[in-house]
Amino acid sequence: MAIKDSDLEFTHDITINDCKNRYLLTKGATQQQIQKETGADVTTRGKYYPDKLLATEKDPPLYLHVTASTKEALNAAINKIGELMEQTFTPAPSTPTPRPPGQHLGVGTNFSIRQFVQDKVFVGIEPDRTFNARAKIVGPQGAYVKHIQQETGAKVQLKGRGSGYVEPTSGTEAFEPLHIHITYVLDRLVRY
Repeated sequence: MAIKDSDLEFTHDITINDCKNRYLLTKGATQQQIQKETGADVTTRGKYYPDKLLATEKDPPLYLHVTASTKEALNAAINKIGELMEQTFTPAPSTPTPRPPGQHLGVGTNFSIRQFVQDKVFVGIEPDRTFNARAKIVGPQGAYVKHIQQETGAKVQLKGRGSGYVEPTSGTEAFEPLHIHITYVLDRLVRY
């Protein structure tokens, strides 16, 4: 049986576990755009590990599996993924743009409203000298909290008894039970 070039499939794996843009690269819309532009299929495989040493052969670190019917399509997809991996994003201004003096809000004027959303997730574990709940929640060098903040854009802080967080107003830990304090900033554009 003869094998035709059209029967061949070219593949390549790109590790993105430690890539700052991994969230963008794992989005279905991004992968569909790469397929549309290059003709190659991109799928997310593996698992995100804040510490890659925890990865196993069965559960490897997060990566993209790229397949294409031609070497050219594969290379185009690899190059596009490389561009996205290196892309830096400039955050949008978080405060409303000031109006020139004398300009008033009129009908049809757009302006931004910044709203802070806060919530607490109680851990349900009382401080115990034999079990360091703080270390288990925060992770090695704060890796778990940093990962949540990077993926969601929310500010995450462990607070309450046993957290080690000293409240600026009282100079001591909060008397509340151990909890994860989450703050998220919503910037909404409002048309007046």
